[in-house]
Amino acid sequence: MINILNDLSTQLIMVFADHEPVGYCLFKSGSLYPEATEGERMTEIIDFSILPEYDQPEIRQSLWNKSRSAITFTDRIWISITEDDPMLSFFNSVGFEFIKTTTLKAFSLPAKIYELKLK
Repeated sequence: MINILNDLSTQLIMVFADHEPVGYCLFKSGSLYPEATEGERMTEIIDFSILPEYDQPEIRQSLWNKSRSAITFTDRIWISITEDDPMLSFFNSVGFEFIKTTTLKAFSLPAKIYELKLK
C-alpha cells in the first residue's frame, strides 16, 4: 500500500462528515486492464469505500463528485468489482457499464470490469 500511495500516478480523495473522514476513493491514472482500448487515457478506481455507518446516498454522491472532478483528464474510468459489492449499483447509476468478467488479483475472487466513458 505504501508503494501505491507513493506512486505519482495515484491519488487519494477523501470525504468528511462531522469533521471526520468517512470515505475515500483511491485511483490511478495510466492503469489499463487487459484488452483495454489502446491510445486512450485510462484511470482505474482501485478502491471506493465509505464507513458503513455513513453509507448514505449523499455521502456516496459527495465522494463521487469530488473524485470525478479530480479525474477530468482521462478518457475512461474503470473498476474491477465483485458482483456482491454494495457499491456496484451506485457505479451503475452514475453510468458505468459492464465490460468483461475477470478475477480480483489480490483475492482470486470472481469479479467484473465496469467502465465509464468520459470522452
